[in-house]
Amino acid sequence: RVNTFDCGDAVSDWLSEVLEFSGVRLLRQQSNDTRKSKLRERQGTRDQAPSPQKLSMANESQILLLNRASVRSLGHKISELGTLEEADDTRVPTVPEDISEDNLLLRFRGNLVVDGGEAFEEESWDSIQLGDHIIKCQGLCTRCSMICMDQETARKSREPLKTLSVWRGKKVPFGIHSRMLPASDGSRQILRVGDPVTIISHSS
Repeated sequence: RVNTFDCGDAVSDWLSEVLEFSGVRLLRQQSNDTRKSKLRERQGTRDQAPSPQKLSMANESQILLLNRASVRSLGHKISELGTLEEADDTRVPTVPEDISEDNLLLRFRGNLVVDGGEAFEEESWDSIQLGDHIIKCQGLCTRCSMICMDQETARKSREPLKTLSVWRGKKVPFGIHSRMLPASDGSRQILRVGDPVTIISHSS
């Protein structure tokens, strides 16, 4: 549970008007909220204590890392395993190819996306350097039916969960929980689009 406070009626009224949806409220996390991640570092690493990171509205970790190469590989697998669906079945795309790379990327809701490597190589990473900052990988993100919701249209489909469960097992892993290690001098850390990615170590 996240401790929050309501930002007030004026903000609520403005959001409701802009979004054209009544009753919208904006909640902000309280500064004294002590909610922390329960994830442990990956097995085989020196640091296996629970990470000290604080969380806001995220479920498990500060960062959900996605690899575009893995997303592309999944798209190819959907096309490979998929078959034409009934045209009147509104839960699914007419053909698997209707789910594009960008569409899939949005469905997995990552807040850090890398590209340029091999598909699923991120699952072996222990730590990486992103620009001047160190990212510690904390394990696979297991997926639920939320990835079957188109993030732009709210349309439901059977993919990509259907293919993932067949291809990658019942836990349906996709993406990596991660956290950023604090700067040694306590300075503010900023990630930028285009920062180079360097693999520091792999999990054993």
